[in-house]
Amino acid sequence: MLSSMIKLTLSIALFALIGQLSFAQEQTKRLSNPVKVTDEFETFGVVQSDDSPIFSLSYLLENQTDFQDTTFVLSTKVGQVCQKKGCFFIAYDGEHSVRVSFKDYSFFVPTDIGGKQVRLQGSLIKREISTS
Repeated sequence: MLSSMIKLTLSIALFALIGQLSFAQEQTKRLSNPVKVTDEFETFGVVQSDDSPIFSLSYLLENQTDFQDTTFVLSTKVGQVCQKKGCFFIAYDGEHSVRVSFKDYSFFVPTDIGGKQVRLQGSLIKREISTS
């Protein structure tokens, strides 16, 4: 049964991830190599263009119809990360949160990025989820 109230489990089809990452944890899984590395961040997926405006997760969710099927850049904090292989994570901003997945599983993120600020380039996909 589909919920009549749509839970905003908005999936972001990602093309890149940027954030300051820690390399200290031995338990960290890194199943994808970064496509760009600097002293301040690593980029996974593809290198982002620098000319796109950056939005917060709260703004994005409050104006979600404006962003569906449109590429955007989002700056947000990472909550939980899939510890099995880094195939998704939960992004949050205050009371708002979304599950972030990667287009066609084309890359994975390090499993130790919980709590890090990241920049994502992608588009929103709205899905109704079953509550039963």
